[in-house]
Amino acid sequence: MNVQSELFLRGAWYAVEQSGVLLKDAITLHSSESYASAVVLALLSREEFGRGHILLDLWRKASDATDVSSEEMQNACDDHIEKQRRGQNSVTYRLQGASGLTKLMQDRSKAIGTPEYAELDNKLKKIDELKMKKTPPERHSTRLKAMYVDFNEATAEWNRPCLLAKDKAIDCLTDAINDYLVNRDRLTQLEILRTTDPDLAKAIGNWSDRPALPLLIWPAQE
Repeated sequence: MNVQSELFLRGAWYAVEQSGVLLKDAITLHSSESYASAVVLALLSREEFGRGHILLDLWRKASDATDVSSEEMQNACDDHIEKQRRGQNSVTYRLQGASGLTKLMQDRSKAIGTPEYAELDNKLKKIDELKMKKTPPERHSTRLKAMYVDFNEATAEWNRPCLLAKDKAIDCLTDAINDYLVNRDRLTQLEILRTTDPDLAKAIGNWSDRPALPLLIWPAQE
């Protein structure tokens, strides 16, 4: 592994490490009922996780003997919404009561093994794609609302982060923690990684003194 690729691998690992640290602090803040501050850290954690994915891309590029400038690295990691996009790994729906989406999911489940299944599954995939597209800017906006007092001209009211609801904070932290833990397992379970990404598994395995990625415990919610 050349010096530049090693630099990017370490940066990617440190970014994932920082993602875990921020989430651990977010859990502490949530336990202290500092819901807005917990959301800010959880969403910044997602950005760091996104930075980790971006740096892994640069690691792969450098591993193929392609030069990557400091400016290219900086530009790749500058965009907040892009880091949110790279930091999202799943789609979550919280359905309450009857809705068109609920009915679609129920109909698809009942249609398994029938000719109608493919059409229903395609409809749900399109909804997933739209949600994946809309979620990163929404998360960036949520972080700003959870952090800053600002005047909303549409409502003629001041945004007050301290009024952020507990349920919204729980949803935000739950989604971020679940995504982090899935990817933490992917990076630390090297036997499995060797079958899915052998080059990455080898590079990580050769770094004997790499720091441990935080393991998070999210208290059961009422």
